[in-house]
Amino acid sequence: MATFVGVKLKSDSQKAYWFSVPEELSPDIRMGCDVICTTVRGTMEGIVVKILDGILEVDAAKIIPARLFPLKGIIAVARQYELKDVYVPMELEMEAVKPEAIAGRVQEFYDTGRFQKVIIKAGGQLVDGYDAFLVAKMFGHDSITGWTLVE
Repeated sequence: MATFVGVKLKSDSQKAYWFSVPEELSPDIRMGCDVICTTVRGTMEGIVVKILDGILEVDAAKIIPARLFPLKGIIAVARQYELKDVYVPMELEMEAVKPEAIAGRVQEFYDTGRFQKVIIKAGGQLVDGYDAFLVAKMFGHDSITGWTLVE
């Protein structure tokens, strides 16, 4: 059994294209969540608008039009992580974070209301975005939005 999602790509918001979801990302998939997909044009961001869960690939091929199925797969899902549940590896903690990086992340948050490029493995290990993690803690946030990658 597999999960397939219909995604409206940000570059083409007219149609929903279908992608397979790796098993480790399935628990994070929900309607309206942001995803990164692999396509013939490279990786693209989009929003989940349809979900087929627990279906055989043979049956999915009967339901989904051939021209929209499957482009490739989902490689990352955006989700909220509680800061207390994020594991920061020692090598990130030991890096000297430049004041300019912190100032940039503060400005980014005030401008957009979120942080870009925070990458967290499915198990909760921070891969990239330590400066954003520090700013979130500094301002007393309980959670941070991060991209969950396929391991």
